[in-house]
Amino acid sequence: ADPVGDTYALPIHGEKYGVAYTCNDTFGTVELGFFTIAEYPALELAMTCGAPSTVSLGGTFANGVAQARYDLTFGRTKQFNINSGDTYATAVMPGTHDVIVQRVVSNQAVDTLVVRDLQVTAATTLALDMSLALATRASTVDVTAPGATGISVTTVLVTNNGSSTLMSYDPAAPFTALFLPAAQASADDRYQERIQISQGTQSASITRIVDQPTAQTVTAPPLLGAVSASIAGTAPGPRITSQWTAYPGAIGYTWTANQIRTTGCPDAAALCGATWTANVSTGWLGTAPTAFTMPDLAALAGWHPNFDFAAGAAIDGFVQGIAYPVGTGDLLDQTLVLGAERRLVSAQFSITP
Repeated sequence: ADPVGDTYALPIHGEKYGVAYTCNDTFGTVELGFFTIAEYPALELAMTCGAPSTVSLGGTFANGVAQARYDLTFGRTKQFNINSGDTYATAVMPGTHDVIVQRVVSNQAVDTLVVRDLQVTAATTLALDMSLALATRASTVDVTAPGATGISVTTVLVTNNGSSTLMSYDPAAPFTALFLPAAQASADDRYQERIQISQGTQSASITRIVDQPTAQTVTAPPLLGAVSASIAGTAPGPRITSQWTAYPGAIGYTWTANQIRTTGCPDAAALCGATWTANVSTGWLGTAPTAFTMPDLAALAGWHPNFDFAAGAAIDGFVQGIAYPVGTGDLLDQTLVLGAERRLVSAQFSITP
């Protein structure tokens, strides 16, 4: 199928099925999904190729702190450093979302101004008076991770109508998570508190869904273990097989491989490459050994050489296991159910065909 600009449906005729969807440009992007009907009897996937349509959002900007940095979020759009003068302007995707303006110091939103449910369908004017901004709230995060080479805590706000913004990033103990001030908060707001723990080429993270400042205590989960990589075939381009040990409680895995090269690029481009990402359910993988092999998709109508890897340049990637020790979640989308906990464990691989 070549459903450019369309919403489409494909029938499923087997217990196990796979889906591939692509964007074709100088850097080819291939997204894959492999599932069973028992796990995913219906599936919705989305990909946006090219730049989305935008409209203007802007207006006056008053009473900001001198020399401070202010960022604005509207839906999925984030504009950094909007305070270049007494006005601001940004391009946003149309919709009804919350506007969140943050004064940011060292990746911490120290105070915020929130405008709820702003409808933007065409060029829109919104005055911002930062004298109305309020100080954010904080909570502590205590992390136990013997042998870790790096620990960070990230807090992301997700509002009910689709605005999402980083509230805080803390790369060193004592760790703190930041939240909207109580007067600006909504009962529907959710926060993703993500604790990232690194150990060499492997990492683990725990994300907890909360709605208000609450002290958190986290112990590092077991790591995934080593991931192997070998060449399974060379036509139409190198195809990789990876193998790893099944992770306890995993509902599936994300396998990603990326190659950037400076030779053999289409259309005489100086730089090109390809990225393959596969979301693979545990039901599709079956029992050990846990392994994934890139499929040969060259026979599909519309396939382009940009999608293929090439010999002579390194292919770097990783496998990420996804588990929900608390609550239930989806392989493709992170749940925002209050109290849920998501665990991600990943290990890197590299191979040069």
